Amino acid sequence: MNKAIFLKTAISAFILIFVAAGPVSAQMFDENVMLTSGQSSILSVAATKVLRHISGARADIHRNNLNSAKHELIKAQRMLAFINSVRPTEKVRDQIWVVGDQLAYKSAQEVAVNLIPIYASLDEISGMISVEKAKIHINKARGYLEQKNKKGAKQELEEADKALIFTEVDMPLASTEKYVKEAEGYLQKGNSKKADEALDAAEDGVQMISIGVYGPVAQANRGYWAASKKYVAGKYAAAKEDLASAKNYAQKSLSSADKEVKDKADNLLKDINDLEKKIESKIKEK
Repeated sequence: MNKAIFLKTAISAFILIFVAAGPVSAQMFDENVMLTSGQSSILSVAATKVLRHISGARADIHRNNLNSAKHELIKAQRMLAFINSVRPTEKVRDQIWVVGDQLAYKSAQEVAVNLIPIYASLDEISGMISVEKAKIHINKARGYLEQKNKKGAKQELEEADKALIFTEVDMPLASTEKYVKEAEGYLQKGNSKKADEALDAAEDGVQMISIGVYGPVAQANRGYWAASKKYVAGKYAAAKEDLASAKNYAQKSLSSADKEVKDKADNLLKDINDLEKKIESKIKEK
């Protein structure tokens, strides 16, 4: 399954959720718009919908219409569940955990066979996020299974899962879910002030999901991996172009007030500079 098929499947599920959540403009699902690379993101659209329901709930709270606010939070939670289900890493992380569980009741040889679909799933999402570290851990898990060392395989599978955490989305998503749940609990108790405070924090998390998808570090990462793949394929001019774009985004991220973002950008720039030297060397050889 390639990226386009992945997005089309996600869009189908997205439409079903919106039917339940409320009216939606058909224009939003124009496939030519939704599937244009780099210009739109289904995660970003979903995050905007969550923000709409959270802001609606807050407005209802300030109007003292708590029942309506509760309904808005139900809709927000549906959309958060949807975002969870269509993260690019969701399928492969589930596969990794299934294989990890199978270590308890299947032979090492049987479990090793079930690593094959994991490799296929990693290839599917390799154009969206970096999967190299995860592949290294899966390779190590396979090696342990060949030695019938289930404990070592289990540890490597756990490391592979960690390597697939989509930080720019997963962390703010977890934070948003937490605050929306808290707000729902406060509304049940009739504490509208606390509910509104929780939703204020939830709004920040939703904004970060959108920024995470399109933020400079995410864009730089995508450009770097696209350049890496073209470099390996011998397409040096195209790789150089992607890398220039990646470098621009990474340099923008260095001005971020967030230390974690700056550190990521700094490390990424080192990788970008290394690859840039390799590309220039290959171009000169021609």
